[in-house]
Amino acid sequence: MNPYPERCIVTLSDTPNEPGRVAGVLGLDIEGTTAECTLVARGHSGQPRAMLLQGYPVCVEPLSALVLRLLALERQDAHRAMPAGGVRYASLSIYRGPTIEESRLIEHLVAHCLPVTSELSSLQVEFADELEERTTSVLTHPFRSPWRLLERGASCLWWAGGPPTALRSLSDVPVLAGEGSGHVREVDIPAYARGRLVRHLGGFRGPSHDAFFAEDWQDFLRSLQ
Repeated sequence: MNPYPERCIVTLSDTPNEPGRVAGVLGLDIEGTTAECTLVARGHSGQPRAMLLQGYPVCVEPLSALVLRLLALERQDAHRAMPAGGVRYASLSIYRGPTIEESRLIEHLVAHCLPVTSELSSLQVEFADELEERTTSVLTHPFRSPWRLLERGASCLWWAGGPPTALRSLSDVPVLAGEGSGHVREVDIPAYARGRLVRHLGGFRGPSHDAFFAEDWQDFLRSLQ
């Protein structure tokens, strides 16, 4: 079964230890290893709108990154007044299910700014999903909105500190010739997909500690469809 659900509920909180409010609905129309993604949400501008991303490679980054990638398409918060000291906290949660009551939490992203000087803060970022937990920290300037704060957190975790990076479909990972059906190098597989692949194979690897058999790789790709 594809680990990416067809529909998710997105919640947002700007206050620690308080449940998030429903901020949007994420839909994925998956075909093979790519998807057409639609997010209906109140974005940076505060107005509800639909954001569309076509040809998105599935399973190469978390759903939280996808939500923030979609929101990065909207650049309409320049007019917003900066809160005193900027936005200090934001959390994003992804739920799998038709409603909050019938869903389960599958991802959680937290970004928390701790003041260092009048102009700089230490941004602490925490992420957890069903496969991994990640944390990082970086010095940064204040943010106008919770979405901007979370976008910066995603940048630190998944986009090398900059804007959303270009993604390559898993079907583009090269299969190298060798004994039998050949093999796939671990280094050629996007980092987020590696954990899912190892889990799919029950921890088993291929002809070496840094490679996987091509037939196992193809079976993994079929499991995503």
